[in-house]
Order: sequence, then C-alpha cells, then structure tokens
Amino acid sequence: SKTGQVWVGAFGGLGLYRPQSDDFKWFNRSDGLPSPYVNQLDVDNNNVLWFATNGGGVGRYDGQSFRAYSVEEGLTSRNALSIRFVPFNNRVYVGTDNGVNVINNHAISSLYIKELENTSVHSISLFREKS
Repeated sequence: SKTGQVWVGAFGGLGLYRPQSDDFKWFNRSDGLPSPYVNQLDVDNNNVLWFATNGGGVGRYDGQSFRAYSVEEGLTSRNALSIRFVPFNNRVYVGTDNGVNVINNHAISSLYIKELENTSVHSISLFREKS
C-alpha cells in the first residue's frame, strides 16, 4: 500500500503482514470478505485496497470495512481474475472470465472489446506512450 503495508491474497483469504510480530492478520468471509479465494490486489490513490476473487467478484477494503461488487452490481462474472487501478482516470479495471469491467465511482460498466468477449482476462497492466 502507499503507507508501506504489505498485503497478500491467497486461496484462504486476505492477509496483512504485521512486522512487529512477523506474522499475518488474516481476513476471511466472517470479516466481510466476499470470497476467501483472492487472485490479485491493487491500491488506489486513497489507499483503498481492491482485490479480485473467485466466486465473490471484487472486494474493496478501506481500512475499516469491506464492500463487495458482483453480478448484482453489474460485473459480468463472479470470477474476477485480475484487477488494476489506473490513476490517470481514477478507475478500477477488472478482468473476469467473461471480459473486462470498469468501476468508476462505485458504478460498474463493461468494456466491449470484441476479442475479449467470453474470454478470461488474467492480467491487466498500464502502458503510456511518451508524449
């Protein structure tokens, strides 16, 4: 995170490393995690942790509470495979097993890219050409 915290996503939950005790504090469904199967993590400009999960869509942790985004909120799948915060437009891009979604101010939309329809998107990266 931007404050130096180390987070780990695993098939078992979300872990926050505690250097004082050299161990992890693990978060699971009883803490509000949408799924214990965390695929990928990213942090936005406000130090909010975003994470992609199998079966639970996208999770968001602001340091106090969890929030979940799934098909009911507009994701194309409950299986979020990759996630990337893009600081240039302040949006979160989510790769699912059914294309790409964008979260902007808590609203979800789909990116309609013909080559990615019905395709699993396992990685999202940033690239910006020099001007």
